[in-house]
Amino acid sequence: MRIAILDDYQSVARGLADWDSLHAEVHVFTEALENEGAAVTALAEYEVRV
Repeated sequence: MRIAILDDYQSVARGLADWDSLHAEVHVFTEALENEGAAVTALAEYEVRV
């Protein structure tokens, strides 16, 4: 499973939960995605978006 954490501008999301317990690949987006098209492209491969 692949998880995308969006808009973590302060880079704190990894410390707010035990992501390792999910046995998933977690990617944190610290920058805003430019537009809807960029978001669709960037997030298409993730099963979970937070």
